[in-house]
Amino acid sequence: MALDDYAFGADLLDAVQSRANQVISPTDGYILDTKAYVRRAYRDLMAAARWPFALATRPSTVTLHASRKVAVLSVDDVTMTLADPIATSMVGRKVVIDTLNAWYRIIAHTPDTAILTLDTTFIETNFGPAHIFQDEYPLAKEVLTTHGPFRPRNGAMWWQIPLIPEPEFRAQYGSSFPIGPGPVEAACLIRSAALPSGEDGSKFGPAPQVQIAPWPDEDMVIEFDYTPRHLLTLDRALPGTYADPTMHDVPMVPFEWRHVIVDRATSFLLLDKKDPQWQTYDNLAQISVMQMVRKFLGSDHEKMWVKPRNSLALGCQ
Repeated sequence: MALDDYAFGADLLDAVQSRANQVISPTDGYILDTKAYVRRAYRDLMAAARWPFALATRPSTVTLHASRKVAVLSVDDVTMTLADPIATSMVGRKVVIDTLNAWYRIIAHTPDTAILTLDTTFIETNFGPAHIFQDEYPLAKEVLTTHGPFRPRNGAMWWQIPLIPEPEFRAQYGSSFPIGPGPVEAACLIRSAALPSGEDGSKFGPAPQVQIAPWPDEDMVIEFDYTPRHLLTLDRALPGTYADPTMHDVPMVPFEWRHVIVDRATSFLLLDKKDPQWQTYDNLAQISVMQMVRKFLGSDHEKMWVKPRNSLALGCQ
């Protein structure tokens, strides 16, 4: 299939079937696998870097919640009783006794009550003054991947929150005890967007999630640039026609680079078929991604590496 035929998602699917010596047909035995591989290759490429062609038109936002001082009267197994009721639900936050380093997740709380349900049995011997805080936040479902830094909308506008790799975040801030409250210094992505599922690719998994440190002592809204998820249609309603005459049919990747999706998806399918030619297509895809880096991201990103194990995710050396 010629390069000028890569106009729509269905064309990418046809090209992968052709290269893998499959019948170009909706009844081909590998059709569901091939669709999944095309969507995976497309998602991997879109998330691989801060491509200017893939950025959302405006930033997304997340609201960080200030920590709350509370007093714990008693704890029985997983049931914690506070001195005063809290008007809004605390589900998804954490509670820590001020004299201890151990924290517990709050998995149930009815608004306007003082009863919290913890995620596991409370094994500490002390309670009393405590803090309820939130340091993990789900992002909007349309977010495929985030691009730092995060920018607070209130306070000093020069203040930025770097988005750093999780290993670096853990090494600097730890993971077994809280370190707040205080001005937020860093964030990391602790859960990536899941691949779409379902034959039509329309079923999204959990949204990405970030963790911040320290947990803040005031409410704030932060904004960030991101690459959105894109539902790419891969089906034709009839031969020579397209199921969805909208932008969902058209990959967001520039026309001349859509072959990268085909190369990558072909490598996945051939690997599945135990065909040694998978490595050839994998190498072609990786070389093309490096060329894209030079074209779209410039010399500052020359030293990039492609993660192993069939991933197009990029990182800096």
